[in-house]
Order: sequence, then C-alpha cells, then structure tokens
Amino acid sequence: MKRRRQEPVVKKEPGKLTVIIYDIPPSLNDWQGMHWAARAKIKKQWESLLIVLLRGCKRVEKPVVRITYYPGIERSRDKDNYTPKFIMDGLKKSGVILDDNVKVVDLDWSIGPVVECGRTEIEIWEG
Repeated sequence: MKRRRQEPVVKKEPGKLTVIIYDIPPSLNDWQGMHWAARAKIKKQWESLLIVLLRGCKRVEKPVVRITYYPGIERSRDKDNYTPKFIMDGLKKSGVILDDNVKVVDLDWSIGPVVECGRTEIEIWEG
C-alpha cells in the first residue's frame, strides 16, 4: 500500500517561520529537460502552495532563508542541482519576502539525510 503524503505544516515561532512541505521540487537537471509547459505547471504549483500556506504572515524585511531538502531515497545529489528557484519565487509572490535578489535576502540551502517521506523545510527569520 502506498503511503499517503502528509499535509504541509507552517510553524510560527517568535522571530522565525518554518514551512515543512512533504515533497521536494525537481532538480535543475529534471526541470531543464522538461517541456516548458510542464515546468511552468510545477513552478505554479509550488508558488500557489506557498501563497496559500503563508497567507496572513508578516513580511520579513531583511530575510535569512535556509532551505533543507530531505530526500526520500538514497542517491548521489549535487547541491547546485537543487537551486530553490520555485521556492524563492513562491516566497516573493506570497509577500513574505520583498524580493529574492542577493541585496535583499541571505539565502542558503542544503541536502539533509534520507528520511522515510521526502520533505522540504524552509526557515525564514529576520537578519
């Protein structure tokens, strides 16, 4: 029997916002080879999900964003293939961050250990 994916979680702590999504966006290698319409559809899904999840959250003026991908299967991964383009565009469109350029946001991402159900954790706080 296939496991049902868990619902996303938003944790609001004083000075920190954490979003947990039980999925991982496609890698750069995956989305570069996609048809433009398929890529646009996936990008829109991630953006829309973040807009809904972060509705009502205050804007972080000088955001520090840390993203950790926890893959669901073991295999070799290159950090640079997991550039968080879809996530950052979603954070911008949600209004939580003003812009995703380097003058505004301190961004880094990493690949964590393999877990039973792959997930993406996004942490945002004021820098």
